Amino acid sequence: MLVRVLLALALTALLTASVSACDSGDTTTSGSTPSTATSSGGTTTQGALSQRDFKNKVAAAIITGTDLQGDPGFGLTVDVSEQNGLDTVQLVLDDAYKQYTSDPDRQDEIVDGLVQEAVKRMQEGNTKRSFSEVRDQLMPMLKRSVDVSRIESDPATKRFDDLDVIYAVQGDHYFTVATKDDLARWGQSMDAIDSLALSNLEKLT
Repeated sequence: MLVRVLLALALTALLTASVSACDSGDTTTSGSTPSTATSSGGTTTQGALSQRDFKNKVAAAIITGTDLQGDPGFGLTVDVSEQNGLDTVQLVLDDAYKQYTSDPDRQDEIVDGLVQEAVKRMQEGNTKRSFSEVRDQLMPMLKRSVDVSRIESDPATKRFDDLDVIYAVQGDHYFTVATKDDLARWGQSMDAIDSLALSNLEKLT
């Protein structure tokens, strides 16, 4: 918990420093114009946060407002993960940033909406995905049994020597461990999932 708080403070400090730097540049000479942030759509709004500062703001809000971890990702993204699990979600912020630069006064509302989206997606896991949607995305993973035992979502596992094989759905912007409940909902046995995941891995390699 201390690490999460320190990271949140560090991100907030980085954001504050960045904004202060912009403010100091706005008043160096008389007649100078305020700094502007350019959205991916090409429009500019005076006083808006840069893309980097915006995603830092979202990451810090996730850390301080939830039990999840938020890390600024590559490009205009934030990578979200959980403490006692392997699930990850990537928030793509392009649309949210366009909305923000169009109306900076909605900053808190937009950031809060992104935090709620992260929580919802992490909580849902694979529950909204049918087997036909995930069959080509299932992959096997070897993990230490002691690490698997810490996962709270009751993952579907298969013992392999002193390790466990777990199965995960790897999408474009998420990585979600398949649980025993997922297998039951999909009507799939452990052996069937194991064979499918290995086949998918072979196709990639």
